[in-house]
Amino acid sequence: MTLAYDTETAQSTLRFYVNGSMILSNSVAGLALRPSLSGRPMVIGGQTHSTWPNTAPTRLYAGWIDEARISTVPRSEAWLAASYRSQMPGNTLLDFGGIEPPPGTLLYLR
Repeated sequence: MTLAYDTETAQSTLRFYVNGSMILSNSVAGLALRPSLSGRPMVIGGQTHSTWPNTAPTRLYAGWIDEARISTVPRSEAWLAASYRSQMPGNTLLDFGGIEPPPGTLLYLR
């Protein structure tokens, strides 16, 4: 499952994907999700409150989260589907652009 949230325009768009295919899309005016966390940590599987850190996260997810990814780059439906398929048994890793070296000075030790 993948949830994509786009706020680049006056409309906020939420897209929900299952097995790499979009099954739901909804756009609303303004921000559909609350703005910045105002110093609170991001919690996956729970909800933080304005009284953080005096109040523990609530509405906790009772299942298992096998993997979580956070990206600031919008991903296309084709990219999400390819990412999903590459993790299926019998498939090999797909290269989406190669390895990029980190910025700055590199130190090589021999």
